[in-house]
Amino acid sequence: MKASVNNVDRVFSTCLFCGYKSEGIYLRCPKCGGLTSLEYSYLKWNIDRKVPSMWRYSSLLPRLKTNVTHGEGFTPMRRLSKDVYVKLEDRNPTGSYADRASSIVASYMVSYNKKESVTVNYLEDFTLSLTYYIHRYVDSIRVLVDDPTLVNPIEIVLLEKLGAIVEFKQDNKTTHSLHYMNSLTIEGLKTIAFEIIERKPRIEHIVVPTVSGLLAYSIVKGLREAKEAGINHSYSVVAVTLGDTHATLLKHAGNDVKVVKVESRDVIKSMIKLSKTGIWVKPLSAAALAEAENRGKSIALLTSSFRKPLLLPLGNVNKVSRLGEQILSVLKSYGEATAYEIWELLEKKPSLRGVYKALRTLEQSGKVCIKYKVKGGRRVKTYSMCKAY
Repeated sequence: MKASVNNVDRVFSTCLFCGYKSEGIYLRCPKCGGLTSLEYSYLKWNIDRKVPSMWRYSSLLPRLKTNVTHGEGFTPMRRLSKDVYVKLEDRNPTGSYADRASSIVASYMVSYNKKESVTVNYLEDFTLSLTYYIHRYVDSIRVLVDDPTLVNPIEIVLLEKLGAIVEFKQDNKTTHSLHYMNSLTIEGLKTIAFEIIERKPRIEHIVVPTVSGLLAYSIVKGLREAKEAGINHSYSVVAVTLGDTHATLLKHAGNDVKVVKVESRDVIKSMIKLSKTGIWVKPLSAAALAEAENRGKSIALLTSSFRKPLLLPLGNVNKVSRLGEQILSVLKSYGEATAYEIWELLEKKPSLRGVYKALRTLEQSGKVCIKYKVKGGRRVKTYSMCKAY
């Protein structure tokens, strides 16, 4: 899959494996099928501070005709101690940093009218995210699950509800038009580096969980491009693993990534520590925090957690509750408000948790629409009545 970019800047795709280079966007190398990385003839650090998503860095991303966004990116950073921070990537729409990649892939498809059938091997977090972003823009989505014993059951249910065809079988002969390892995934993930640079925490190291090495490579690319755009920084990237890594992709990052194996006892300690703050993560994410605390002056990327946002209605959402009717009445009078503002306008009689639950149901039924704004440097979610309701 290849497309040109409709702007004055030129973009090139370079294969990280065979070295093939061509102008335009290639998701995979047309010569060897390897992973490609995009290079730009000109980069400009120009943040659109009114945009509450990763698209605030559009000047450093492929210029596409349409942006498909659900408010991904611009995730919060939390300070856990004097010199250790965490970046909460589970606050993305489907609970994973993969939403950053899915947003750009979907934007690419919509921009170039690629209405096609897509086949992809199941990969936890990414497949659900990708399906969530593209299901309205493709003819069909076929998900192949190699090992049913390793899937997240909630994701399989949600994939079916999004209209994907899930099959428990291996099919090595299928040419996947979309794959996690592609040039646009890198472009989406590198925005994590831009957000850290923009916020300027007093750290030296960005600690990331590592399986394939793609996340670490992407962040290194983001740091490099920020320097090319004239932004000086001294951040380094540390990739953590729970065992021996075969992430050969990291060699393409050169000396910009240090790989560290984290011991089990330190991982468990970090999981327990995070759980006490209401953050539940998998061991690999906890390993990032363990290494960040060991080094100091670090930020750990916490990727997907066990908490999955409810993307689709699992019950009857057409029936509006009494609280739902009250919320609709408030929005009809005031136009737009945050959940907290709605709670205050209801004189705090229902619980705030109840307001959030009712809003979620109204959103799923299409009666209430959401959008994000930037207030005081933070992303704020607001609600209003949908125009069609």
